[in-house]
Amino acid sequence: MIQNDLSMETRTINRSLTVNSLRDELRRLEQERLKLLTLIEEAALEEAPHEATCGEAPTPEKATDREPCNEDARLKPQRGMLVSQTSILQQAVHVSIDEFRSTATELAAANRSLSQINADLERRVRERTAELAAANERLRLKEETLRLAQDFGGASTWDWENASGRLTCSDVYSSADGLEPAPKPQTFAEWLATLHPEDREPAEQRLNECLYGDQDEFVVEYRVDHPQLGMRWMAGRGRCIRDASGKPVRMIGLRIDVTERRRAEEAARAARDEAERANTAKSRFLAAASHDLRQPVQAASLFLGMLERRDLDPETRDLVGMVASSLEGLRGMLNGLLELARLEAGIVDPQLQEFPIDDLLHRLGAEFEEQARAKRLWLQVPPAPVIVSSDPLLLELILRNLISNGIKYTERGGVTVECREEGGAALIEVTDTGQGIPRDKFVEIFEDFRQLDNPARDRARGFGLGLATVDRVARLLGYDIKLRSEMGGGSVFSFSLPLGSVHNAGKTGDSRQTTVERQGTLAGRSIVIVEDDPAILLALEMLLGDWGMEVLSASSVQEVPDLLDRLQRPPDLLAVDYRLPHGSSGLDAVAIVHQRWPVPAILMTGDTAPERLTEAKQSGYRLLHKPINPEDLRRTLAECL
Repeated sequence: MIQNDLSMETRTINRSLTVNSLRDELRRLEQERLKLLTLIEEAALEEAPHEATCGEAPTPEKATDREPCNEDARLKPQRGMLVSQTSILQQAVHVSIDEFRSTATELAAANRSLSQINADLERRVRERTAELAAANERLRLKEETLRLAQDFGGASTWDWENASGRLTCSDVYSSADGLEPAPKPQTFAEWLATLHPEDREPAEQRLNECLYGDQDEFVVEYRVDHPQLGMRWMAGRGRCIRDASGKPVRMIGLRIDVTERRRAEEAARAARDEAERANTAKSRFLAAASHDLRQPVQAASLFLGMLERRDLDPETRDLVGMVASSLEGLRGMLNGLLELARLEAGIVDPQLQEFPIDDLLHRLGAEFEEQARAKRLWLQVPPAPVIVSSDPLLLELILRNLISNGIKYTERGGVTVECREEGGAALIEVTDTGQGIPRDKFVEIFEDFRQLDNPARDRARGFGLGLATVDRVARLLGYDIKLRSEMGGGSVFSFSLPLGSVHNAGKTGDSRQTTVERQGTLAGRSIVIVEDDPAILLALEMLLGDWGMEVLSASSVQEVPDLLDRLQRPPDLLAVDYRLPHGSSGLDAVAIVHQRWPVPAILMTGDTAPERLTEAKQSGYRLLHKPINPEDLRRTLAECL
């Protein structure tokens, strides 16, 4: 643009010189015209006296003058010619003067136009100069901002020319936190020498992959030894610039000090590892404690089951009922630990099916009705004629924990459990009139062993695993648990689940009826029991015998072959404890029996260690978790027949 303006200005100057030359020529012609006019006038004055003398009559006095008159006569034609030429020349001069005047007028107009163009050019030059000054100021501010960002962020730029090997770095390349900078590397080899020995080969390999590979960008992290700050972590990011043939000609990039980030990552990694070790230790402790607690609870549960079948007087039956209630509370806490362990082990696989949810809701309502009545609370379960698609056992686990939690933390009013269709899905809400939950605790309440209003650790309120289990099971099923609560206004836990097909409602009922019909009777059936706990073994022998079954028992895997040798016919069922003495497991006992007869097998375990649960699950046999409810045991035995 500036070059065009200069060319225009040059043309303007040339045209100005042309105008001045024409003006000088015009003045010269004017002077020539004036000289010619002077000559014409002089010639005219000389011609007039000669004409008068030659026209007079000759007299004697003038006889002597005839000769000059004749001479004038001879010169007369020449004078006429001169006059004629002068006239022609005068006309030509007038024409030239008119032409020059016209040209001068045009040149004056052109000069005025050129003056305007020159003024516009000067204005544009001033504007362009102001724009360049503003652009330079913006560039200066941006450069200053970049320098500040590099200083504060510990970042620097670099430029490596492949042909010369020269490496150019910004001022902050080797400085940090305002300390004295270290010498900056001038070549790639010098830069590579500043890296930690363990990082040189990986960094060089990564750069070569960028230079000679198909990637134009690279990222590499490495360590350098700063003279004052010690070992620092750096992140290098760069891009390869190639010529038209694809050959790399230079690399440009940015180097950032990421030492603090790496330290934070290492601290977080160490904290995570420590938390995982603590969690593993906690899981092992809970598994061991759970197993040791389940054994006596299992024996007590079985003995209590037999006692409840006896003909007792009212006072004794009330005592048995109170013991059963206490034992049920303990069983609930242990089952909470079990469900948590099963979820952590990842052995819970949802078995989706369609079923009417009204049956499940009213069964849970009947189960918790007595617990609510004991606290003088109401428990409302409105009819819900809705078919849903879900895992009935896992859905029951969610609802059981929500209902139990609502009753535990409600002192006045009650709990309502309802299900309705909304937005093309089944919406379930469990509403209580308790004291409410603070908004800042909405996330905390779903953590393991977390109870907001139990400072005295009331055992009746469990371990604080109910909502943690709800959260895990809901995520397993893909449900989103939502919470609405106000302090003093109660709480509402809600979630949506898919609706089922109305056409499949009858199939579910038929399936349930088939299950009931398959239970049949256990009387007259034979069963092999392998259990190392004497109390549980005695209780099982008494309970199963009370049901009319023939019980054949062993306390270890080593006793099983001798037991089988004494049998006259194959047993109908096999029930074994999963953890047996001398490093054996119930699977070893099952294998020995199955070498002779393919008997239906049931595994019983009080172990909650994730790896043990996974092993038991993978065996493919029916699995019962201690403490086993007598009715659950009876139903499972009947289903296996």
